[in-house]
Amino acid sequence: MAKDPEINRRVDQVEEIIDQLDTDDVSLEKGEELHKEGKALLNEIREQLNEGEGTILEIE
Repeated sequence: MAKDPEINRRVDQVEEIIDQLDTDDVSLEKGEELHKEGKALLNEIREQLNEGEGTILEIE
């Protein structure tokens, strides 16, 4: 559960990048930079989600 806020923050960042890429005001260079940043964030999110696979928590 401790990582949930971090995942949510990264998802928010990806959404912001998508919004920026949807505008016509982004140059090709900036678009490439944003694309790389978004891919890196998505990879981090996947890694965090995969770390939790198979983990069982017992709540009393």
